[in-house]
Amino acid sequence: MENILLVLGLIVVYVVIDTIRFKDIKKVSVSELKEVMNQKKKSNMYVDVREPDEYRSGKIKGFVNIPVMSIQNQLSKFSKENHIYVICQSGSRSKAAARKLYKAGYTDVITVKGGMSQWRN
Repeated sequence: MENILLVLGLIVVYVVIDTIRFKDIKKVSVSELKEVMNQKKKSNMYVDVREPDEYRSGKIKGFVNIPVMSIQNQLSKFSKENHIYVICQSGSRSKAAARKLYKAGYTDVITVKGGMSQWRN
């Protein structure tokens, strides 16, 4: 019983630390993203983390498609000097991608609130 309580306690601690660590992931609205994209800064990278078929069905010019499940294998495509803007369909996959990038040492990662659903509206 004590071992189970210890394991449960460690899980709770991990979840709390993970939540605190990633609560500060930056977010921008679609209108803020459009303003940033209009500035055409070379230090910005735009990544769509949806699956290829979703990407082909509707994409934003300037975004590259790197599905969230491929992020870990594609880290060489990212630069730690870039501001990395991440979008998905609604926001949950972009958060997951941002977490993966943060864990790999990329600190300037920004997700798009509402994702492509907001972009289309």
